[in-house]
Amino acid sequence: MFRQLFDDAFLNGGYTIRRNYIELDLIEKLLSLSSDLNSTGYYLNTKAHSFLDHNSDLASLGDDLFSHYSTRPGFNGTRSDEYRILRVTSPGDSSEAGRFHFDSHCATLVIGMQVDLKQGGGLLTWPSSRAMPTNIFSDAFGKVSRYHKLPNLFKFRSLSDPIDLSLGVGDVVLFEGYTCYHGNKFLSPNSSLPRKVLIVHFFDFFGGHSLGGIVRSVRSKFTRKSKI
Repeated sequence: MFRQLFDDAFLNGGYTIRRNYIELDLIEKLLSLSSDLNSTGYYLNTKAHSFLDHNSDLASLGDDLFSHYSTRPGFNGTRSDEYRILRVTSPGDSSEAGRFHFDSHCATLVIGMQVDLKQGGGLLTWPSSRAMPTNIFSDAFGKVSRYHKLPNLFKFRSLSDPIDLSLGVGDVVLFEGYTCYHGNKFLSPNSSLPRKVLIVHFFDFFGGHSLGGIVRSVRSKFTRKSKI
């Protein structure tokens, strides 16, 4: 299932997306395992992640990705480095909307679990908008020079029109987190349910010593919520 996402579209274009890829029975199971997580936040290593570990080929996708990235010059990541979160956005919460950024991991898998695309909250991306950093300094510079909270006011001329990769229920996208500039739209307060997406980040290229690794370490102490 997940291993099929490691395809030519991902290797050549930086992302691949599959619509209606996850059967609704599986989505309902994942939602039942996260039914108590409804407030805006990032929930680490949830029961839903554990369920996929035991009932899918998620590990095989990780193996393929590690084989792909580990041969690149400067790679210092480990196979066990996966940053797993359930991202929940409450209706009308704008704290994460428009927070466009590069991930601190080589590849990012996102599964649409509870989504109403008519109410917003979808994913906008600029795939392959920077080269894979060669060291922590180029990584930090690339992040800081492109980061902005309000893209309509601080839009960079170097960015073309975004590709809308908004996910519906059961949709899946795999993209290169380091090179794909991305962020989410505002979720309307009229949405009847919080938005839930299951995310797996694969391998910090610099083994956790990047700018993102430092940020994750700090956030895990103050803002991240873990439900296992």
